[in-house]
Amino acid sequence: MIRRANVLDIEGMLALGYRAHARAQNYPPIDDLSCKRMAAMAVQSKQYIVLVDDVGGVIKGMIFGTTDRLAYSTARYATDVLFIAERPGSGIAMLRQFIEWAKKQNVWEITCGNSAGDDPRMDNLYRRLGFTKIGGLFQMKSSS
Repeated sequence: MIRRANVLDIEGMLALGYRAHARAQNYPPIDDLSCKRMAAMAVQSKQYIVLVDDVGGVIKGMIFGTTDRLAYSTARYATDVLFIAERPGSGIAMLRQFIEWAKKQNVWEITCGNSAGDDPRMDNLYRRLGFTKIGGLFQMKSSS
């Protein structure tokens, strides 16, 4: 079931984060306290939406979305900060709810990223929902 997250979900969200981190590349180690603080702030903030895919009490997906003002304009945008979906079909369901929420925030644009690599499945998912690819991510590590 896709639903809004609450503070009682934080441990399950952290466990999901660890599972995703084990599959990912190019990410620094997870810091439990930082994750818990960020999640607690986000689930209680009107500037964020945090959705979880709750399958029998186990968090199998989550999306953190937020809004902010564009640096060069008074227009606002919405973006995903974190997006993990383990269960088939849950990703599109969470994204649809995020898009619906974002539109209610009166934003000029909605952006979503794919920092986990060049995954054509993610590109296809975003395109199915009406997104257009506008660039890519580049990374440079500043320390070893």
